[in-house]
This record gives sequence, C-alpha cells and structure tokens, in this order.
Amino acid sequence: MEVKRVPENVSGKPDGVEAMSECAVSHFQIDPTGKPVRMMELPRKYPCKIMASKSGRTVSISAHGVGVMLTVRMDEIMAVIAEAET
Repeated sequence: MEVKRVPENVSGKPDGVEAMSECAVSHFQIDPTGKPVRMMELPRKYPCKIMASKSGRTVSISAHGVGVMLTVRMDEIMAVIAEAET
C-alpha cells in the first residue's frame, strides 16, 4: 500500500494523507433500536480509500461502489489498535 500526501487545496487540511486498499462491506438486518442482529448476505470486497489528517483528528474510509464513507476520531482508532497489540 502506498500512502500519499494530499495537497491542502484538495483535502482542506495541511496534513491530509490517503491510501487505496481493499475492504469488506457487510449488510445487516437491524432491530428497532438500530442494533445489528443478523447479517443479510456474505461480505463483499470493494476497493476503498483510507484518508487521515492529524490536524483534523479523523480517519475516514470510503468504499468505492457502495456510496458510504465512515469517519472516526483518530484517538479512538488508536486506542483500539493499542489494545489489540497487547
């Protein structure tokens, strides 16, 4: 995977980076509270773009061909990764 710097006039951030990868997308049936209860189909693989900005304190992942982008606070992702490494 190649991580590239994204110019500020494109990303809106002075430290934006991006990389292409693959991701698996799963669709779930949800209960009335919005909690996923059952996978509706097997996960499908899609190309995805991972974007991050330290100044924006976020990491975003967009699955191409799905029309969805998820954005998560960088400190929360780092906490999960740190715990997984122990």
